[in-house]
Amino acid sequence: MALTPREKEILKSIQANPFISQAELARKLGTSRAAVAGHVSGLVKKGWIVGRGYVLRTKVGVTVVGGANLDLKGKPLAPLRPRTSNPGVISSTVGGVGRNIAHNLARLGVPVNLITAVGADAAGERIRQETRQAGVNLASSLSVPGGRSGIYMALLEEDGDLALAVADMAVIDHLTPEYLRGKADLFRNSRLIVADANLREEALDTLTEMARRAEVPILVEPVSIQKAERLKSLLADVDYVTPNGEELEALTGRVIRSDEELGEAAAWLLDRGLKAVLVTLGPRGLYLATPQVSRFLPPYPGEVADATGAGDALTAGFVYGLYQGFELEEAARYGLAAASLTISSPETVNPRMSEEAVKQLINKEKAPGGVTG
Repeated sequence: MALTPREKEILKSIQANPFISQAELARKLGTSRAAVAGHVSGLVKKGWIVGRGYVLRTKVGVTVVGGANLDLKGKPLAPLRPRTSNPGVISSTVGGVGRNIAHNLARLGVPVNLITAVGADAAGERIRQETRQAGVNLASSLSVPGGRSGIYMALLEEDGDLALAVADMAVIDHLTPEYLRGKADLFRNSRLIVADANLREEALDTLTEMARRAEVPILVEPVSIQKAERLKSLLADVDYVTPNGEELEALTGRVIRSDEELGEAAAWLLDRGLKAVLVTLGPRGLYLATPQVSRFLPPYPGEVADATGAGDALTAGFVYGLYQGFELEEAARYGLAAASLTISSPETVNPRMSEEAVKQLINKEKAPGGVTG
């Protein structure tokens, strides 16, 4: 469960002074000692305080491991015509699946570390600078001398949806199993690990094994049909996965022609030990499968300016919900709201993305006349 505003205040005071008494907390917060005792009991039940004497849970924040690159996006001014030049608008922004997820998490107020690799070039400097400015910790990331920073080149349809893309992400191969093992303490002290399948299979294997041994939940974003293949042998050590329909086919080796077959494919993944499968379905929203519930969740309404980054925002919103202790369905709705905010902006990460903006969108659609799904 999520913390109440008062519980957050009390936890902040205890973090600043672990020896503070309940009487002192009551005076500081202008409330009764009995009320403080009740809130402390709530923090114990929610796992934020362990045992006696205000022993605080040490696992904090989310660690993301994955790609960071420049996004080059071209959007035509009229319906896209193949095999010819199309008048349009070309933009350059900082992107990358892992980086986008980390950026969105920082904007949502989640402490986040990003482990990525960029070249020691102008593009890499831009990626590092803008990512740090977003509030993402890059202390464990690599700058590769002589390396070329990743480039993602996307061609959009007139309506902003993706037509095709080419990704040059070879620099991420510098995140080797040996390098990741050197970050074992960071992984052990994380509340959640997020990885994208830009990592080579042996690096993903190492990361999922480390997460299992540290008893830290791990979510993996498949990235593409081809890269989803890297996860097939690792599913037993993965807790959450966020494929689209085509990536779900690649993960399961099944052809999906109907909603029933989609549900069967997701159930097949759950049988491998996953806690939840979120199948992203574009304008249809998503399909959530857990051992307790399986259902379609519709998207939140929003005008499409650019669909690039919507899946990354959805993953970040879902991770935000997990971080807050929400139930899986509620966490998935936060993912949908974050995705809606993202597609309404031409930026890969909407500058308006925030915890408050996501909550406002969800609450607005819960209001009379809203869309509740």
